Amino acid sequence: MALTSSLPYLLSELKRIFKECKVTVLNMFSSFMAGVIKEARKDHKLLPMLQTFDACAYGGLPLEDTEAIWARGQGINLVDLFASTGVGYVTVSGAPINAANGAPTEKLVELAVPKHAPECPHPSLCDPTTGDFITGDVFLEVGADRYISKGRNDDWIKMEISLRCDTRSIENNAFETRGKDLISAAVVIGAARLSPDLFVEAKQTEGHDELQAEVLGRITPFHERRYKHERILDSRLIIVLSNATLPRTAKGSISRKVVERKFKEKRYPRKRT
Repeated sequence: MALTSSLPYLLSELKRIFKECKVTVLNMFSSFMAGVIKEARKDHKLLPMLQTFDACAYGGLPLEDTEAIWARGQGINLVDLFASTGVGYVTVSGAPINAANGAPTEKLVELAVPKHAPECPHPSLCDPTTGDFITGDVFLEVGADRYISKGRNDDWIKMEISLRCDTRSIENNAFETRGKDLISAAVVIGAARLSPDLFVEAKQTEGHDELQAEVLGRITPFHERRYKHERILDSRLIIVLSNATLPRTAKGSISRKVVERKFKEKRYPRKRT
């Protein structure tokens, strides 16, 4: 086993470890693996190195489809690991299932760890009614005992190194501290990124630059007490929009995933490259 000097680490260090330590399996968070695969598209020395590994394992978040399809098409043996802080490794999967092995069911299911399972964590973390550990992670069932991770069904998102961020607490704090004079809506996004972003709808039509600083000043005490990966301590991580700009569902609630897609270019570029 070879440990890197930092997380994340430079491609030059990965190449050196491969050469000097003779490692046969690469294990990375999916956000980092996506970057390595993108670089392999133009680095003719990196691609054959990835093809040499017995397995290129990733986990924490789903790997982008475009990168996974390209990598497998180049003969890179991608292995998807799903794990949880509470229960450790739970599932391992390789290449997608095909029609010959079983027809897709297209059914969404949630991962729960039975109370009698050895992987089940302390009862204080489990459902008080059933005793089972409800992970909140959702999968698409594509065949018998074959699943594809589809994210979560709650208000938590996983950041760049797969640590969870409590978006609802951040949004509630923004409302609690803003008074009734600044913003009319707020949503936190940032899945697979270094830091979360707070999108707010401004009540006033002018002075949006000043509003960023005002909101930051009010929420800073709360964020100084949060885990590092959950903190918003830079006004550039607060994006101010006009009233009624954020996409909403038919019921009027803000769709976090749609905000992620629609306002991708407005986010402060804190995602490592």
